[in-house]
Amino acid sequence: DIIEVLAIIKGKRFRKVMLTNGTQLDEEKVKLLKESEVIPTVSLDDSKAEEHDLFRRAKGSFNRTVKA
Repeated sequence: DIIEVLAIIKGKRFRKVMLTNGTQLDEEKVKLLKESEVIPTVSLDDSKAEEHDLFRRAKGSFNRTVKA
């Protein structure tokens, strides 16, 4: 669970980066990321929604990721 992981790493003195599609992030999780000094990175597989969705095999994935 991401909340447990963030509690464990909070205050540790190393760079923390998390790769995510962003679709499961909510305000609480974003706040915890900031407090834990985690840098989230979001990946897109194409600048065109149709191509991204095709690659991910998930219609609407591009829009959900961009919204996140």
